Amino acid sequence: MTTTTPRTWVLAWALGGNLLLLLDAAVRMARAGWTHAEHAQWSVAQGVVATLLAVGFAWGEGHHALARRFVPMLRERARSLASCSGPRGCLPLVFAPLVAAGLLWAPRARLLRSWGLVLGIVAMVIAMRALPAGLRAGIDLGVALALAWGALALVRAELPAAAMTSSRAR
Repeated sequence: MTTTTPRTWVLAWALGGNLLLLLDAAVRMARAGWTHAEHAQWSVAQGVVATLLAVGFAWGEGHHALARRFVPMLRERARSLASCSGPRGCLPLVFAPLVAAGLLWAPRARLLRSWGLVLGIVAMVIAMRALPAGLRAGIDLGVALALAWGALALVRAELPAAAMTSSRAR
């Protein structure tokens, strides 16, 4: 029978929790985008703009923001949390996905950036309600692709690390 150290569970909770959040958000955005696309009255120009928005969001947010910036930061903070045995107790471990994402127990600059990003996303979601269905569809589908790209980047980054850990345990 194999035993798993608490450190592995903390890492799995921190990264797995964020992976589930990314996937859930991607599915919700894809559904919303599809619904908006079905209700849109498309001209050729609107279709081109919506496609460009989707590709732009997928590439810009998925590759540049999530895969190249967020995922490495998330992995670093999750590993740091998993190896932590400091005096803070177990409270950061309960909130490990939020701690790894830089939303709790982070340096002041990281907290300001992370919460500023959350508030910016909320403001954009509210502002998007005023857009026509075709543009909303392009943006929603692009964000869904970006979130899926981020989730895939996290899985791809962690598969070699998980394989290394399991081979060492044998």
